[in-house]
Amino acid sequence: FIYLLLNLDLPAVGGALLRVNLLFFGVAVLITAIDVLIKAFKWKLIFSSYHIPVPYSRFLSSWIIGLSLSVITPGKVGDFAKAYYLKDKAPIGKGLTTVMADRIIDLLTLFILAIIGLSLFATLYATSTPLLLTTYLLFSLFVAAIIIFSRKSVASSLIRPLYNRFAPAKHK
Repeated sequence: FIYLLLNLDLPAVGGALLRVNLLFFGVAVLITAIDVLIKAFKWKLIFSSYHIPVPYSRFLSSWIIGLSLSVITPGKVGDFAKAYYLKDKAPIGKGLTTVMADRIIDLLTLFILAIIGLSLFATLYATSTPLLLTTYLLFSLFVAAIIIFSRKSVASSLIRPLYNRFAPAKHK
């Protein structure tokens, strides 16, 4: 990352920015703004399970800070800065738990979309039965995992040891 910054050709970047189609740029900014609003609301819903009153504006500003840091850090480390930003409202451990839950929900959503896309592709274009069967098997395993993990006792028994091991005592 630092290598890229040090070897950045600023005149070339400036020239590329001058050639940007303003309509497409405006649509991209609008879609990004809507995405941030929705994701901040989703995080507020997840956080509400702790019954700690935090205004939506705080989640929104935290999300924007996290997004900004994620752009300049590898591995989307900025996501975890969101929890730090709310440390005066809730323990960091609870904030990190909600960040991880948010990431897991995003991952599940991506997996569902991938399964749907793979199913459509396999149904429309696959000539081999094994590909179609594999697709349906993956989908069935995914649904079974959701049913198993939706039981609080099962999810808690699997996640609690990780939480106890990695979360510092002062943040629990």
